[in-house]
Amino acid sequence: MDRLVSLAREINAREVIEVGAGTGNNTAAFLAAHPCRLVAVERSLGMMGQCRTKDLAASLIQGDG
Repeated sequence: MDRLVSLAREINAREVIEVGAGTGNNTAAFLAAHPCRLVAVERSLGMMGQCRTKDLAASLIQGDG
């Protein structure tokens, strides 16, 4: 996670796509460290449901990366 946040800061990433967001734990950690417009892609509806309960400032999309 530290390396991803460092890279995002280095290039001043304003939009990020996370493929395989799972339950959103890493999504939440990334957004806390580097606020941005984030699109989280997850294949499993069950995992997306758990991610939604975290009320993250991210767009969630069901899909396969």
